[in-house]
Amino acid sequence: MSDRLRQGNPAGRLWVVIFGAVVPVPFLILAFTASSPAAFYTGIFLAQLTASCALGAAAATTQDMVLPRMRGTATATFFIGTTLIGLALGPYMAGRVSTLTGSLSIGMLSLLVVTPITLACAVAAYRLAPGAEATREARARAAGEDI
Repeated sequence: MSDRLRQGNPAGRLWVVIFGAVVPVPFLILAFTASSPAAFYTGIFLAQLTASCALGAAAATTQDMVLPRMRGTATATFFIGTTLIGLALGPYMAGRVSTLTGSLSIGMLSLLVVTPITLACAVAAYRLAPGAEATREARARAAGEDI
């Protein structure tokens, strides 16, 4: 889907990133406020299903911003950022809030405070991506790249 959206717009893949940031929120709220296991499992399944699409589209957009020989470095940088921020701070913060409040549900739901930040960054990337892709070669030449 992200590749199809990109065909008409260089930033089209970022619609999938925005989708993956916003659509899981109600499912997470459903899951972590559920009073039955069935509601929890339904909500968490739908949240995972809708959130997981964002990572691939974001990584592919990163690939579009660099020359082919720099794709490995761009991918490594992208995944270090997502790993250090998302996979390191996320569980820590959920556990910390959970300990402070005495509720694992509140700890998990507290992570949703980053959703507006994620959305703002995705919208900024959506606005900047076409220009960045259009000037990719010029920026590489300015940095001394022999193209």
